[in-house]
This record gives sequence, structure tokens and C-alpha cells, in this order.
Amino acid sequence: MQKRRMIGFLLLGLSTMAALCGVPAAFQPPPPPTVTQSSPIPVSNTTTPAVVATVVAQTPFTALPPTNTPLPTTTLGPTNTPAPTADPLHTACDNPYWPLRQGAIWKGKTYTATVTSVTGDANQALATVVYQTSTGDVNQTQYACEQGQIGFGDSIVAYANGTTQTSNVVTSTGWLLLASDKLTLGAHWAYTETVDGFFPNKVDVNGKIGYQPAHHHDTFVRDCSVTKTETLTVTVGVFPAIVVDCKGVDHYNTNGSPFTAAANDELTYARGLGSSPDTVSSFHIP
Repeated sequence: MQKRRMIGFLLLGLSTMAALCGVPAAFQPPPPPTVTQSSPIPVSNTTTPAVVATVVAQTPFTALPPTNTPLPTTTLGPTNTPAPTADPLHTACDNPYWPLRQGAIWKGKTYTATVTSVTGDANQALATVVYQTSTGDVNQTQYACEQGQIGFGDSIVAYANGTTQTSNVVTSTGWLLLASDKLTLGAHWAYTETVDGFFPNKVDVNGKIGYQPAHHHDTFVRDCSVTKTETLTVTVGVFPAIVVDCKGVDHYNTNGSPFTAAANDELTYARGLGSSPDTVSSFHIP
């Protein structure tokens, strides 16, 4: 179920982000995939035009009749959006194990991930990553960063069928990824995130298939540790890497119906490349 929130994160890993999980009688939004920095990263490979999407905010829930039209949304930005920075390549989001630099691009067999913007400075920044999948879905996820630490922000998914899914952060403590100097073997940390939003719920009324907006209010709890360090050889090169294991529980509430699911996420980060390095066929980091 963690993949509801982490679609962006697992496309890029970038997992438990490009995938989406289903839940009883409804498609669920990703949990998964909230605030980085470091020295410049050696990079290479192919560039790809940046993808642009629109960030969307939490909207009041209103039941709709079965339809294939997009769910109602409104434009938004984070409450405390950092001011534009003169150096989007060296901010709090520039973690060597996941260098979220403006203009960075990762391409895989089923996705393209592009950092379309970074605002802020070395202490606090906000990066926006747009994931395009081979099925035509577009996911825009924000990552809130603080001194090299990376956490989840708001996200919106525009599906190829014309529907829209939103997840907006209500509260968040801890980090998805620590600063690089703390990512040593045995390092341990935790994070909790609560999100609120809507996702398209597929319905069948009198033989007619359509979608109705389902309200979700979910909390994701993780306990993470670095379980392995290694030299990793992948398609695009050889990199020092770490394996992060995050265990926990997902608390879902869809249209007032709560349920929980255990979560176990294992993610690999390659220094100078990023998350889920084994899925990357080409990349460019400015």
C-alpha cells in the first residue's frame, strides 16, 4: 500500500514510487513515493526535455455521478514555499545519494523523471519532480529538503484516462532520506507523514463504468536503517551505494472507512546517480 504515496519515488525509486497499489473496491493513491544539500556530483549521459505539470491542492469532497471526466482540483503551492534561488544546483535538496538538482533527468524502461524546479537555499529548499510513465500517466511530486535531508511534499497524478489524484501533506515528522554524511552502515531514523486528498474511484452503475472522487486521509509510519553498503555496477556505471530498509504500517481512511496494512520498503541509493539505480537506462545531472 505504501506505493500509493510513493509512485514518484519508486519510478525514480525513484519504488515504492511509479507503481500504484489497489485496495478493496477502489484504486488507492500512492503514500508513499517532507524537506537537501551537498557537494557537486559527477554526472553523465543523455538529456531529455523537461516535463511540466501543475501542482494541485486539497479540495472539498463532493460526490459525483459516474463519469470519466477529471476530478475537481485547484492550483496550490506549499504554505511556506522557499523563495527562488540563484543557484538551483546547490541547495538543501542536493543530496549526493539523490541529487535533486534543477534540470536533472533519469530515464528508465517505463518512466522519465525530471527535476523541473528547485527553490530555496542550502538550509531549506523545495524540489519538484515530474514522473512520466509509459502508460501516459504524469505524476508531479514535491520534496521538502533541509540541509541535505529529503522528505515528501504534496503530489498530484494526472492519469491517462483523464482523472486526477491528489495527496497533500497535513503533518510530517522525520525524513525519507538523511543527509549523506549520516548515511553510514547501521544508521537509523524514522518518519511519519499524514496526507489528505482525493483519488478516482472506479464504479459500475447499471453497466456504465465511470469514476467518482474518493476522499482519502492516510498516515504512513516508517522505521528506517542502512542495512548494506556496496559498490554497485549498473547499466549506467559503477557507483558506491547504500541499501535502506524501511518497515512500518500504513493507516488508510477512504471515505470514512479505515484499514491498515504492513509496509516493508527496501530502497537502493547510488551516490552520484540517485534512487533505484538498477532501473535507470540513462541520466543527466547538471
